[in-house]
Parts: sequence; C-alpha cells; structure tokens
Amino acid sequence: MNVIIVDDEPKIRRGLKLLIDWEQEGFHVVALCANAQEALNAIETKEVDIVLTDICMPDMDGLSLCDHLQKQEPGISTLILSGHHEFEYARKAMRSKVRDYLLKPVDEDVLLQALHKIREERLSRKFVYPQNYEAPLIKAVQHCELDELQAEIKELFLEFDHNRIPIQAIKKNMSLLFLKIEETVLPHGIRFDELFGEEPMEQTLQKNHDAISIKDELVRRLSMIINRSRQGQNATLMNQIKDHIRNNIKSPINLNTVAAQFLLNPSYLSQLFQKHHEGGFSAFVSSVRLQRAKKLLEQEGLRITEIAEDVGYADAKYFSRLFKREFGMLPSEYRASQHRSIPSD
Repeated sequence: MNVIIVDDEPKIRRGLKLLIDWEQEGFHVVALCANAQEALNAIETKEVDIVLTDICMPDMDGLSLCDHLQKQEPGISTLILSGHHEFEYARKAMRSKVRDYLLKPVDEDVLLQALHKIREERLSRKFVYPQNYEAPLIKAVQHCELDELQAEIKELFLEFDHNRIPIQAIKKNMSLLFLKIEETVLPHGIRFDELFGEEPMEQTLQKNHDAISIKDELVRRLSMIINRSRQGQNATLMNQIKDHIRNNIKSPINLNTVAAQFLLNPSYLSQLFQKHHEGGFSAFVSSVRLQRAKKLLEQEGLRITEIAEDVGYADAKYFSRLFKREFGMLPSEYRASQHRSIPSD
C-alpha cells in the first residue's frame, strides 16, 4: 500500500521514514511532503492509499487536509500525528473520518498497529468474494466430486494469497461460503454441527490463524459432507443405517460403531433413532436380533445356544429372557408352537 508522510519539519519526516521498515511491512512511502498542498499535488500524480499527516502546519493544517480528502478522495485513509491530546482535536479528527489519532513521539509498535489495522479494513472492504467460485464448489459437493472440490478450493486460496487477502477477510468469507453450501446441500435444514457433532464453522475458524489451516478445515468438512452423501445416494440415511444393522447383526453392534461407520456423531445418531423408532437405537437392534432368532427357531438343526450366538448374544439364558419379554414365551416354547422336530439343548 502506498503512503505519503506530511509534516512541515524535515527532521520528523525523515524520522518517520526511518522509524519502521516500510517495505518489509508491505507499505511504500511514495512521497515526503512539507505541507498539505504538496500532499495534494502528490495525490494527483501518484496512487495513494494512506496519508500520515501532522496537525500543526502552515496554511492548511492536518485536520483540514483530512477533511478535504474525506470529501474529495474518500478512498484514502488518513492517520493524524499530533503533540496535542486535547479532546477537541480528537473530536475534529473523528468528524473528518480519520482512522487513528497518534500522539508524538510516535511509538514504532503503535504506528505499525495503526497501519496494519487500516490495511485489514481496506482489503476486507475491497475484497468481494468471487461469485464464480460458489457454483463450482456447490456442484462438486452435490455431485460428490472430491477431487474437483479440492482443486477448486486450492485455486481459491491461491487467489487469496496472490491478492494478499487478510486472514480475517478469509475467515469471514469462508464462513459465509460454508453456510451457503450447508444450506444448499444438507437436507431438511440440518446443520453440519448437528449432523457431525462439531462446533460451528465460524467458531472453528476463529481458532485458525493462517490460510493453510483454514483451507484444510474447509476441505475436511466438505469431504465429510461428500462422504455422507455418497452413502445416502440410493436410500435414505435411516434406511441405510437400518439395513447395515440387519446385515451385520451377527457382529458386535453398538451406537458408537454404527455412528463411526456412517461418519455421524453418536448423539446425533441416537436422536435420529428416537425420532424414527420407538425405544431408540437399542430397542431397534434388539428387535432385529429377536426377529432373526424367530426365523432361525423355525429352521431345523440349530440349537438355542447356537441361535443366541448367531444373533449376537453370547449368553443363552439372557437371550431367552429377552425373547420371552418380547414375545411372551421362551425360545423353546416358540419352537414347539411351530411343530418342528428340532433337537433340544
């Protein structure tokens, strides 16, 4: 960003020029001006982003210069330097939309902080999120194209880096982007944090302090959405989960293992079963096991202990108690009612 320094004292102008490493901090001092008129002349011939000016100068003082710039060059940010700390000066400076009011002698850190603040504000204001990126990203998520998604995000962050977009602007825009994708892709108003048991994107990004970590978090979350969408393309989420349980009823099944299989938060999965199945997750698993046990009891050649193990119960006596509670009779009694001649235990 281009800066001009305005002060009627040559020693102060040179001192401000040497106070910090302007180039290293990303700023370029394009003119040293002895008065307001020289500053205005420089602005006519140079591209200027920031004016750093003293208050007390002959002819036109610093506040008048700032007021003039506010009316004629509103795109230029202004910083006031003054040995006066009276309220009246500060009040006039605020009226002229001065970005900061610095007291002499100027501290290096205070000046840098003021300059960086202006740069953040200007870049945030200048940067408009490229709308053409939204459609490809949303399309990639909707079509479960993970490679395409990663390529689009990489290109987007290269543009951020090329334009030196400040971290706060990246955080803000990525939060808005993720919210739009979330609203477009996830069904029935479900939020990502509810679905996967994670904190909202905006909160997570506030903990990230570099563009790489922000990019990685965006890719991670959108990849989770894609993976979940892939699993649910041919059936509803609940039907697919129930089918998974039915097909794997012989294996150890619990809320955590099923949640991990479908990349879901266990609490969210529990809530889904509470909504869609009376008694919740445990009742559904038990029902599947016992219904399978009924069918096996109708077949020949299987003992009750074998059936119990087949449907996931290592303890045959516990299995018998559950069976009677569910169907009002013991497994052996149910078998007898089917008039099957099957070896007993």
